[in-house]
Amino acid sequence: NTWSINSPVRVLNRLELRGMIFRQIIDEELHIELTPAGQAHLDQIWIGDLRLPESPATWDGQWRLVLFDIPEERKALRTIFRRKLQQLGFQYLQRSAWIYPYECEAVLVELARRLQLGAHIHIAVVHSLSSDSLVRSQFSLLAPTMMEGQRSVETVQPIDRTSPAPLSDQEELSPIEEWK
Repeated sequence: NTWSINSPVRVLNRLELRGMIFRQIIDEELHIELTPAGQAHLDQIWIGDLRLPESPATWDGQWRLVLFDIPEERKALRTIFRRKLQQLGFQYLQRSAWIYPYECEAVLVELARRLQLGAHIHIAVVHSLSSDSLVRSQFSLLAPTMMEGQRSVETVQPIDRTSPAPLSDQEELSPIEEWK
């Protein structure tokens, strides 16, 4: 992107054409005001007020995974979205994937709505993660405490496609057929 001295003028011209601002010169000074439409638009897209609820005393062992694929032509909004995730305390997991250990879905849905990115953002609640201990350390979390009758959080192992499927009690295969 190139910037020139005329860039702010072009932005102001566009905002005025869209009815977002009103410009006037008073005593040889330029005065710019938001129009009611401009204020309404700003209220709709303002994300500075979005905050996550306070973290609970104990972690529930579930990860909130945010995945997004925001098109290149909306690059500026993608940057704003990523910066807001970082500001909210999310950790970068990998390209276009961020993670957080506590309830946050309502705030993310509102963020996506305000930035008009809902079709490009997905939220998943994940019970296990292959890099669980590493990510827990990024959030300074201990393994979740187990309540009675609850299974521990386990790491999902990839399926070994080279070994045969488990057999039921009634099935038997010869060693040669086992690998077909």
